[in-house]
Amino acid sequence: MPTPRLPAAPAPGPAPVRVTTPPGSVAMAADALGGLVAVLESYRGRDRVVRALGYGCQLAGGALAGVRAAPAGLPGSLLAVSAQLSHCRTVLRLFDDFAMLNYSRGYGLGPKDEDAVVRWLSVLANAADQLYYPCEHVAWAADAGVVGASSPKWWALSTGLWALSLLLGVVRSLRILFQLRRKLRQHKGNSSPPSQKKMRAQVKTEVLSIISSLADLSNAIHWLPPGFLWAGWFPPCHQPLCLHSCRPAPRRKPFAEQGPFGVAVTSVYQHTGLCTAAGATLAQNCGSCLYGPLWPVTQ
Repeated sequence: MPTPRLPAAPAPGPAPVRVTTPPGSVAMAADALGGLVAVLESYRGRDRVVRALGYGCQLAGGALAGVRAAPAGLPGSLLAVSAQLSHCRTVLRLFDDFAMLNYSRGYGLGPKDEDAVVRWLSVLANAADQLYYPCEHVAWAADAGVVGASSPKWWALSTGLWALSLLLGVVRSLRILFQLRRKLRQHKGNSSPPSQKKMRAQVKTEVLSIISSLADLSNAIHWLPPGFLWAGWFPPCHQPLCLHSCRPAPRRKPFAEQGPFGVAVTSVYQHTGLCTAAGATLAQNCGSCLYGPLWPVTQ
């Protein structure tokens, strides 16, 4: 009896795709999340994150806005976020006085075995930093209406102290860099490789410190009252290239304002350019700008 022919089995379909996550990826993601949380839980780490986000928003917003005086849409939103993040950092610095005081007290007049020039440059920089904080606090309180002081004067004073501290830091780093290079030349071939490697690492650190301080110094001068060097000339997209606290960009074109005691003046303000309320008085905050009107200049 012939064997019956069975129907052909259907062709097997494609095997189900199984998405497998490498076990190392989960661990890496967990480590990255843990690292981010650790950074955000510390004050300095959170400040760096807020600063980076503020710079990024200002860089993107300024680049997209171009030369528009009152950017709207996405550029305006990015600049507004940047201003709020900068305001956040200003408020958080209200609590930095005691940390700075503790650091200055611990450093004192510097270690005796340190170079005298480096020590005194450090002492002067610490003094400038210590005075910077209360001046900025008074300026912030004046803008917030807490005290009846003239905020432009206090902002100018705090910015000047910051610029002085940066300049002293640059000179200090140059002095240390000169000493390190001289030691490297003197001990070339005599010192051990680990010692040379350590000194070269110190050289790299000081070079980076000089670059950072010079970038911040250029911004600090930009925020000084108009008429001093290049004060007020940086466009918004250039300011994030500087490596310190973010403040509003200048408004290039002066416009008529109603000044104190009803005196009409033409004022130059330092802000993001988001404000279009030209009828505000000098004593009023701009609303969209972080610090309100700054550096009134009567023409």
